[in-house]
This record gives sequence, C-alpha cells and structure tokens, in this order.
Amino acid sequence: ERVKNKSIILTTTNGTKTFLKAKQAKLKLIGGFINVTAILNYIKTAISNDNPVLYFLCAGNQGKMAYEDVLCAGAFISILKNSIVNYQILL
Repeated sequence: ERVKNKSIILTTTNGTKTFLKAKQAKLKLIGGFINVTAILNYIKTAISNDNPVLYFLCAGNQGKMAYEDVLCAGAFISILKNSIVNYQILL
C-alpha cells in the first residue's frame, strides 16, 4: 500500500547488468516468487496473443547462475504456456 501508484527504484549489481542487457525491450518487469501472480496478471493483459515474444533473463548471483532464478523463470513459463495461445520457448 505504501508504494501504490508510485515508482520504485531498485539497484542491484546483477540485476542492473541484466536490465542493461534488455535495454532495447519495450517493457521490462522484475519478477520473483513473491510477485508471481501480479506479474502474470500484468503480462496477460499487456500482451496480445499474436505471437508474443517474452524473454526471461536470470540475474544470477556474483556473476554465476542462481538456481532460484532458473526455478522462478520456469514457474512463470509453466503457468504462461497454459494461458497464451501462440508461444515459443527458445533455448
């Protein structure tokens, strides 16, 4: 409630690097297990079903892969694949 209708600035070392990799993206969202429902609801209303392109970038920890990032991205993909008509998963 304290942040409703306000902008939030978040700075991290790995997250900032990851965000810079996505600088050309029209829309960037930060998601985690704590806000899965809110992010998924936003994605479902913000994109069309005409071949949406979604990229999940995992920030990692200290320059290395973080298993919880991969697990969370998998959770997003698992839920989204059942609600988006046309989708591709690129590995």
